[in-house]
Amino acid sequence: MNLVLEYLYRDASNNKNWQAVNFSNTLQQPVSVIEEQIRAYLIDGVYFVAEQLDQPTAYFDNHDPELDHN
Repeated sequence: MNLVLEYLYRDASNNKNWQAVNFSNTLQQPVSVIEEQIRAYLIDGVYFVAEQLDQPTAYFDNHDPELDHN
């Protein structure tokens, strides 16, 4: 069973861009276990920095690190 993690990037102007990553569940872990593992990396239970988890970002082409958060 493969799993898809979808996430949203919102820039300083409130423009939104979606990203999705497919993960193989080769160990056949229950979704509840995987969800718990993912939540361990979340900031305030909601946010994460894609680069810190070696996942693709959803930045716009004109990403300005001075204005837009990572």
